[in-house]
Amino acid sequence: MSEFRDPEHSVRVEVRAYVDEVETWLRDQAEAGGLSRPGEVATQIRLLVAGCFEMAFATSSTASWADGRAAAIAILAGRLGTTPEEFEKRIASGTEDDRSPSP
Repeated sequence: MSEFRDPEHSVRVEVRAYVDEVETWLRDQAEAGGLSRPGEVATQIRLLVAGCFEMAFATSSTASWADGRAAAIAILAGRLGTTPEEFEKRIASGTEDDRSPSP
């Protein structure tokens, strides 16, 4: 994207629209899951995913995704008032309650 400096260039416009769409989806999921401050959660997860993509590209490795997943679990567990370990157990068992978003 750095090669397209003009903020109104069609590439930048499309990328910005896509980023906004992803953040809206994340916010909707966080809201549906009853998380506090869903917009903040969406921004944190979006930035986390972007960082994982960047690190995977920079290192030619997928290792960053495991760390990114752990960070996302910590964010979500914290918002639900549980521990990452308990949240992982809920994921593994497929258990949902009124506070957890559907996968």
